[in-house]
Amino acid sequence: MKRICSLLVLLMVLSLVSGAMAADFPKEPIRLILPMAPGGSTDVTARAFAEVAKNYCDQPFVIVNMPGASGNTGIEEVVRAKPDGHTLLFFHTMALSTFHTGVLKRSTFETLEPVASVAEAPNTIQVHATSPWQTLEDLAADAKSRPGKITWAIGGIGGTTHFTTAGVTDGLGMEIRLVVYQGGAERRAALAGKQVDVVTGTIGEGWDFYQEGTVRYLAVTGDRRVNVLPDVPALGELGVNAIGLTYYLWAPKGTPPEVVAALQDIVEKVCADPKFIELNENYFQAIAFRKGDELLAQMREQDAIIADLAEKLGLAE
Repeated sequence: MKRICSLLVLLMVLSLVSGAMAADFPKEPIRLILPMAPGGSTDVTARAFAEVAKNYCDQPFVIVNMPGASGNTGIEEVVRAKPDGHTLLFFHTMALSTFHTGVLKRSTFETLEPVASVAEAPNTIQVHATSPWQTLEDLAADAKSRPGKITWAIGGIGGTTHFTTAGVTDGLGMEIRLVVYQGGAERRAALAGKQVDVVTGTIGEGWDFYQEGTVRYLAVTGDRRVNVLPDVPALGELGVNAIGLTYYLWAPKGTPPEVVAALQDIVEKVCADPKFIELNENYFQAIAFRKGDELLAQMREQDAIIADLAEKLGLAE
């Protein structure tokens, strides 16, 4: 009987401590670790998030850019951080792919605690407006008739544009020749100058040229068309399962559930804020708040696609 009473007291104490921890959170500024240099879409999205979060959190979110080792430097900073919710990772789908390409030795599911998804930025398949391909089916048919002849620009081996491209070419049975450009601006210029035939990139990367009539979008990732390109089919319509960009927040493994819940509450409020919604729309992104089982299911689905493609591409470690 004494043992049972002692156990009940211990549980009550732990419950009170956890409740107090959540009530006191956050006690200090929250560091948002970005494993890339300033200026890209992830950096812009994170800074927009931090700006709007001021309205819903007593402490500021401080952006810390930590590029290096294909994202590993920033990820490891969060893995080693104290699991109290004051150091978080703000990263996109590449947080999943880096494990399957050997950059990380352990899966982020093992080393980090998923908090929430924030927004999505679809990748697109772009060609020059003077190209003979009016549809993705046209491109696929031509590629099959001329294996390895069509040049296709991506942002790097093992990156999201590579996996998007691989999903398309694998799904449609295309054999193409990859050309790597490190930045979206370089890929855009190469397509406009007809140095490559096809580019995989975000909507925003090709938007100016699209409005000028220089670029044609053939497809967007996902299952649904996007509002700004209502006539451009989603890859899901064509039976192609290819990933786009989803922005996630992760905490160190072992972060108390009460703190994770408090963070999720902040993220949900930010994602419902009209200013944050507008900022994302300006960058051709859509709000995509998920948490709990819905978040894990979406992450696992993306992870399975990446794992399969990494194996087919010979990137898996």
